[in-house]
Amino acid sequence: MEPYTVAGVAKLEGDNVNPESQLIQQNEQSEEKAGSTKYRLVGVLVHSGQASGGHYYSYIIQRNGGDGEKNRWYKFDDGDVTECKMDDDEEMKNQCFGGEYMGEVFDHMMKCMSYRRQKR
Repeated sequence: MEPYTVAGVAKLEGDNVNPESQLIQQNEQSEEKAGSTKYRLVGVLVHSGQASGGHYYSYIIQRNGGDGEKNRWYKFDDGDVTECKMDDDEEMKNQCFGGEYMGEVFDHMMKCMSYRRQKR
């Protein structure tokens, strides 16, 4: 992610960033080694379908104030918002990494909506 941080952009532009104050010093050469940046995951975007078409939905975590409190994951799928158990590895694999699901599709012959088994 370094190219997308303040320090990464400054490095590309030939500037030096002081990580303590995030100040940019122009044209100063430095032998500092690259530091690490920690991020907290706040959501996951999932594409279901094929490259030529499909559907996007997202999972977003609601973080509670205290460290001991349990965080909750919610699935945002168009107008539907449901709580889900993303702390379970199997559930996460099933929801985000392929598999099959029952999807609602429009049947042009019957002129109505129906459910059909689809691959993620």
